[in-house]
Amino acid sequence: MQYKINWKPFFAGFSLVSGSLFAQSTMISGTITNPVEQNVLLIYYDTELRRDAVQETAYLDDAKNFNCRLDCKFPQTVELHHGKHKRRIYLEPGDKLHLTFDNDDFNNSWKISGEGAANNLFLDNLNTTYPFFSRFQFQSANADQHFHSIDSLLQEMQRYINTEKQLSNVSEPFLHELTKELLFQAIINKIAYLQKNYAATDVEKEHTEKLRQFIETIDLNAAENLHLESFTKFIFMYHTWIYQLDNPELLLRIRTLNIPQLPEKERQNVFAEIAQVREGIARRLFQNRTLDFFLSNELIGLFEDGWISPFDSLYTVYKTEGLVVEFVSLIDKALNESSRLQPGKPAPDFTLPEEENEPTSIADLHGKVLLLNFWTTWCKPCKISAPKLNRMSKHFKNKAFLLVNINLDDDSEAAKKAIREEQLAGLHLFANGFHSKIAKDYHIEGVPRYYLLDKDGKIVERMTGFFMEKALVKKIEELL
Repeated sequence: MQYKINWKPFFAGFSLVSGSLFAQSTMISGTITNPVEQNVLLIYYDTELRRDAVQETAYLDDAKNFNCRLDCKFPQTVELHHGKHKRRIYLEPGDKLHLTFDNDDFNNSWKISGEGAANNLFLDNLNTTYPFFSRFQFQSANADQHFHSIDSLLQEMQRYINTEKQLSNVSEPFLHELTKELLFQAIINKIAYLQKNYAATDVEKEHTEKLRQFIETIDLNAAENLHLESFTKFIFMYHTWIYQLDNPELLLRIRTLNIPQLPEKERQNVFAEIAQVREGIARRLFQNRTLDFFLSNELIGLFEDGWISPFDSLYTVYKTEGLVVEFVSLIDKALNESSRLQPGKPAPDFTLPEEENEPTSIADLHGKVLLLNFWTTWCKPCKISAPKLNRMSKHFKNKAFLLVNINLDDDSEAAKKAIREEQLAGLHLFANGFHSKIAKDYHIEGVPRYYLLDKDGKIVERMTGFFMEKALVKKIEELL
């Protein structure tokens, strides 16, 4: 059982941290036929943390043209939004892309030209041949078969890239990025398989050890990898995997605790212990900017979930160690927003359309206990929690309680279809994506996310992921 992928060419001989590359102006222009609105929205990031996305609105002129300059600091995927349509565009600093499309026939009319177009056309062809969402998603009978399938596909895709690049005017930075992205996607899938099966068999244990040894040969501290989406997903997944492998007793003890039922101080102690162990692993695995990246993301996640103390003091320690300045500003923002969303604070106001497009504001719901449920159609935990939410809504049917479901899909029609098919209870509002104002005001970076509000519109509790139904019902009854 050997890892036959020769990974060294994926990392050697090219550095993307080039001052001349990163200093260039980056432009996206375009022409829209039959526009549904007079602008396009472009969403991208200015730090590797991919928090607090930059949103640029480009307005159409009388000829239905738009032009927008982006402060694109590293190669990345930019999202273009117009009406209900969305398209991902690969962009390198210095690219000058021109787009044309008909809003009434978006996919068939889409055309891209200019500097950087060849990279996007190459990526489109690759995704057609090897669809992104099914890459490495094998339903294998055993670990040997699963890992062999992943390695074979990775080699096949690399051969495809080597052949097709001779016919395309693609950039070397792009090919280098793409090759690394595919490698990290493959490793992510291998880790996911081993996590799911808990390395239960001798073969899986052998694969676990081989994969750990393989990953140890990769330079995880190369700063130029941090802007790769698959690399950042990989280091979080890799860290969690090592955390699970090396701390079985801690995990077993945590599983026996009913954390939502614990007094707040005890819950703080549990999370502080987990954070300390995770920090120790991070310091063992990562260094320099990669370590700063990981620790910053951990802090932001804790602050977003409402855990200020004792992690604000930990943040002070990190800053004295010289935390990267760009990351500090994002952590500060997360800490400030978390403070604004603490229990006892007034919930941010909002006005959103209902199913029939009638606007509803939080002021309209004053006098009721509200459970705000932020969800999407593609979120599996949201679907799993739906029956519990339906039961709660039925339980409090004749009382001053209302389940307020706030959908964050870009396409509200898909959400309305899911509501009908799954018979979701409560009031349904539509926010049009994670870039919407309400998502920013309530600091929604992922779903499901819940906010429990009292009759005066003040925050009682906020929850992420799964919740304890009985405990939440009891808390609501206390508020009625």
